[in-house]
Amino acid sequence: MSGPDQEDQGCSLDPDDDIPLDIELLFRPYAFLQHDDQLTDRQGRSWRFEGPWRWHWEDEGAGPAPQWPLTLTDRNGELDPAGACAIYEATATGSHATEVARWSRLIDAAPPSQPATN
Repeated sequence: MSGPDQEDQGCSLDPDDDIPLDIELLFRPYAFLQHDDQLTDRQGRSWRFEGPWRWHWEDEGAGPAPQWPLTLTDRNGELDPAGACAIYEATATGSHATEVARWSRLIDAAPPSQPATN
C-alpha cells in the first residue's frame, strides 16, 4: 500500500492567488499595544513600546520594564481614547513579569533576553 505523494503533504501559501487569508497572531505578549505606542507607567516614567519584548524608556532612571498600570499618551501621533481605555484596563492588575509568565506558560518557551533601551 502506498501513501500520498510528498507534494500532497503540508500547506503552502501563494500571496498572488485569489484566496483571501486572515492571519492572526496567537499568544502575542502585549496584544493590547501597538508598535511605537507612547506610554506612561505608574511611576510617571515615559516609555515607547517597540515590540513584544522591546521597551524604550524616554527618561533616565527607568528599570527594565514599565510599572503597571500603563497610560497611553500617544498612538500614531494622536491620543486614542478607546486604545487608552483598553490599555489601562489590561494593565490595571498584573505586571510585566505576569505578562511574561502568561506568555511563557502558553508557548512553553522563554522570551529572549532583551533589556529596555534608551
